[in-house]
Amino acid sequence: MAKRKQQEETRTTNDVVAALESRGYHVYKIYNGGIPAGCRKGFVAYKKKEDKDKGVPDLIAINREKKDFMFIEMKSSKGKLSKVQKDFIESFNDCKEFNAIMCRSGEDIIKILRECV
Repeated sequence: MAKRKQQEETRTTNDVVAALESRGYHVYKIYNGGIPAGCRKGFVAYKKKEDKDKGVPDLIAINREKKDFMFIEMKSSKGKLSKVQKDFIESFNDCKEFNAIMCRSGEDIIKILRECV
């Protein structure tokens, strides 16, 4: 992933987390980029994870008061879901009590939360 694209996704993720937390959600970040393989000059090197972890979304948001639980896949403004990510979202959206979504901005999550209420 290009550095600029990664920075955009990080800023977007931070905006989404802030929006969710301001509405009473506890947000957990799932790091799917790899397994730490060592450290050199202050940077952590990662090796690719096994295929079994592919498709798991970036964030889990839970609001115990509202009894709401959702998986959120973060994408940059031009990012696209992989087939495995689409399959994961579709399989969870088939469940009555869960939501799995793709999100590109803090505004996206606010709109989605309004629609769910």
